[in-house]
Amino acid sequence: MKRLLFLFAALSLLLAACGIGSNISETSNGEVSEETTEPSANEAEVETQEQVEEKETEVAEEQATASGQEEINLNDYRPATDKIRTYVQDEFQITYEVVDQNDQYVQESVKFGDVSSQHVYQWGKEGFSIVYSEENPQNESSIIEDFKPAESPKEAVSIKSQGTGESDKWDMTVLEEELSVPYDTFRDDVIMMKKTVTSETSGQKTSTIRYYARDVGLVKEVIEVDGENGYTITTELEEITETNE
Repeated sequence: MKRLLFLFAALSLLLAACGIGSNISETSNGEVSEETTEPSANEAEVETQEQVEEKETEVAEEQATASGQEEINLNDYRPATDKIRTYVQDEFQITYEVVDQNDQYVQESVKFGDVSSQHVYQWGKEGFSIVYSEENPQNESSIIEDFKPAESPKEAVSIKSQGTGESDKWDMTVLEEELSVPYDTFRDDVIMMKKTVTSETSGQKTSTIRYYARDVGLVKEVIEVDGENGYTITTELEEITETNE
């Protein structure tokens, strides 16, 4: 019996020297059992936290790569002053002219047949909105130095507060394919904005899609109304002329 105990002791020392991660013990009936060393709770928690952080980093990198878009500066998409832009809508023509602009505002005159209006946009690099509107104005000269902005702006567009295109907030994306309108074909620097408004009474949805080109402004607009009596209105840029021509 002493010899047997000596052999077991020698075997235990040999396994320990070889670095095997298990414990050998003798049971009451003389049998040998092996106990596997398990990682502690703290070690498992640290490992799990590291895995979570690595996964979050990978997801963030994938999202950044998927977007693949440079930061948009909406000031680059302002229309130029002293240019008349003519749009075609079916058999009708609409003209837009920027009367004046400064670092904060853009004043634009719109004529559709015998009807005229003017709008003032508060326009910055992160968004723009209509802060003043007037139908058939008597004074069509610059008013951006002394007009009174509306308390509730209209048609607000913001890079920081975007929707999904299926809500009443504008969703903004960089157009990857080329865009052709009667005036020209735009291959770069076009942004697309979309929003959808749902009627609270009828449930009818109206989707508006607008395309803006750098240094030109609006080049195309598509309005789609769904339902049994739905329709589509498309307005496209046809011509740009200098005001002194």
